[in-house]
This record gives sequence, C-alpha cells and structure tokens, in this order.
Amino acid sequence: MSAFAQARVIPFSDTTKLGIELDKLEKQYREPGRKGFAKAFEARYRKDEENFRQKVGRYFVRNKAGFYVLYQQCVNKNGKIDYLFYQIESPISDSLHAIFKEKLQEYANSYADTLKTASVSLSYNRLGIILKERKPTKGHTLVTVEEAQATTQPDTVKILKLGGLALEEVPAEIYRFANLEELFLEGNEIKTMNIDLARLPKLKMLYLGNNGLTDGSLSLIPNKTLQILNLQGNAFTDIPAVVRANKNLKSLWLGGNPLTNMRNGSFKKLRKLEDINFYKCGLKKLPKGIAKLKKLEVIDLYYNNLTELPKSMGRLKKLQQLAVSFNELK
Repeated sequence: MSAFAQARVIPFSDTTKLGIELDKLEKQYREPGRKGFAKAFEARYRKDEENFRQKVGRYFVRNKAGFYVLYQQCVNKNGKIDYLFYQIESPISDSLHAIFKEKLQEYANSYADTLKTASVSLSYNRLGIILKERKPTKGHTLVTVEEAQATTQPDTVKILKLGGLALEEVPAEIYRFANLEELFLEGNEIKTMNIDLARLPKLKMLYLGNNGLTDGSLSLIPNKTLQILNLQGNAFTDIPAVVRANKNLKSLWLGGNPLTNMRNGSFKKLRKLEDINFYKCGLKKLPKGIAKLKKLEVIDLYYNNLTELPKSMGRLKKLQQLAVSFNELK
C-alpha cells in the first residue's frame, strides 16, 4: 500500500472488482486490543469513532441529513490510513454520497496515529455517522426537538427519534409524551444523562448508544415497562447499577464499551434478560454470574479476548444462540 500517495477510500461493494481480498488484509492489519497488542491501542482506537463523527459527521448534522454507515480503516506502521472501506446502510442520493466520500477522503488523508508500532485494522458495527433524514412527520413518530415542542397532540406520539442531532443534554420535551413507547437519543453528545422513566410509564425501548457516557454518568429512575436498552458505543466499564434497577429488561446491548470491571454481581436483578450483547468489549473473562440469567436466549461475544467460557453457562437451558467468533478460545 505504500505506493499510494493518499488513503484509498473504497465501498465494500467495490472490493471484488478492484481485486482487494479482505481476508488477506485482515491478516496484514491486525485488530487492536487482541492478542499481541498493548492496552494503549484499545483506548486510542476508541477515540477514533468520536474523531470520525467530529470530522465527517458535522457536515451532515449542520445540513439536517445523514444515514447509517459501517466503516473499517486499515492503519499502517507509520500511523497513516492505507484503506478506508465503508458501506452506507440507508437510502442516499448520488450527490450526498459524493459529498460523503469527499469528506471521508479528507478524514483519511489527515489521519495521524501516534502509536506507530504495528499495522492495525479497526472496524465498527453500524457506528460513525448515526443520522437520519429530518423530514416533517405525520402520525405517532416525531424526529426533531422542534416537532416535539410544537405538536398539539402529545398523547398520540409513541416514537421519538432524536438520534444524531448533536444534542448536549436530554430534551425536557420528552416528558410531554405520556404514551411514548420508543425513545432514540443515540449518536448525540450527551455526556451526562438523567432520565425519569417513571414519567414515561409506557416506554418499552430506549436507545442511548454513542454518547460518550461513562461510569456514574447515567441516571435512570425505573419504570415497569422498559424491555430494550441500547447502551452501545459508550465508555462503561461495568453494567451500570441503574440498569439493573429496570427489572423487566429483556434486551441489553453493551457492545463497544470497555467492560473491564464486570463481576459476578454485575448480573443481579436482570433475571428476565433474553438477549445480551457484549460485542467488542475487550473482555478477557466472562463472569460466571452470567448463569444467573436463566432466560437468556442470545449472547453476543464477538470480537473479545476470551480464552475460555465459564462452565456455569451450561446451566443456561434456554440459550439458542452463542456468538463467540473472533476470540482466543482454546
């Protein structure tokens, strides 16, 4: 790749016709945080997603447009990006795609990594720009704070999609909607969250991913209806205690958090969980206390550093799907 003067920005869909073999690249550019890499890589590369959003995503926030994107960057030993692959997962116009690719190229060319000791590959699962088209809506879904402020029929609103709006605090307007069932606040810049779910007595789904939340920065007064909680892509080191207070949770997604402080007690009071996601959490050991989750049907442990699984998992009689690829299991 050193023959190229600048980073190559390529859609995943074009790799075959360009003769690029991703499986070979994965061997050349090893993943940070896995065997053979210092912990410094994990912290450094967790910052990349925020840098990506700041340098690439800001344009789309300002212009009230955006999309979901999966991307992967391959960084050489000199700390520069050789390849940046991407896949846009939402409908997008040709003109917006062209602008996006231009912004990607600018980001890739200006990238500089101070950890110049190995060639590495970093991939994200539907992270990066988490924005959606902001069009006026009708019916029970609202997609902007302005709509939430203006509606004269708050009792009809069931879904509030406020993701990717560069919000720095939880809008007070969410409490206007007593019948709200789904609340999306993912992909913002809300570093501290205090949400009174008791004032949202019908809320079933809550999405708080990719906000930079840390231990102690999340406060949730529980309700009796919350079933799905998405905290992916934050900076928690353990399952927050406030999460465990929501005893009716069925799905908990924590992928992309550095869960280095999990212990047996982390799973207390989550006995109704059916689905738990620990994708790319830097786990070296899974606490045996996970066996307390008797109703678990799905466990996602992709891309961790596990060398073994606790024997206690044999007691999970309802388990149907166990995803453990890309670990160090013996």
